[in-house]
Amino acid sequence: MGSIKDQTPETKMQLMSTTMSAVSAFVRSRFQRDASDFTTKQLERNAKARFALGTRQAYEEQRQGRIMMSNARAAMGASGGTTTDAGAINQLADIKQTSDYNAMSAIFGAKSESQGIFEKAQAVRYEGEQKSLLTKTRGISSVLSDAAKIRKNWK
Repeated sequence: MGSIKDQTPETKMQLMSTTMSAVSAFVRSRFQRDASDFTTKQLERNAKARFALGTRQAYEEQRQGRIMMSNARAAMGASGGTTTDAGAINQLADIKQTSDYNAMSAIFGAKSESQGIFEKAQAVRYEGEQKSLLTKTRGISSVLSDAAKIRKNWK
């Protein structure tokens, strides 16, 4: 078995080509993983932002409900009525129930959307890992395939 200096130019070129093919496969693999990591982090940030927005919407729904209850009490009192009779209490309870329902709906919607975005992020991460693994496997396969040819031509 001779050294690389003793090989034909064709064998040297084939060896360099195989080496470059393997290196580029591993570099592509890393780029694919980096791209999927970036996309995953962006999606996770979007999911957190969506949940935060839902929380703010829920708070706003509750605040609006408190304002409506206060306005209803003021209107009841201004018209000479009372805020403690059964009809008034039922109306105030309906306002409270509606504002609570709207707040819970805002949180539920935000949580559902946020969870969907998180699941998409996990899928992107998994897909990136699989693409990266496939690229590495193809690079190794190329090296093994070319190794037999190089070995056959080696002097």
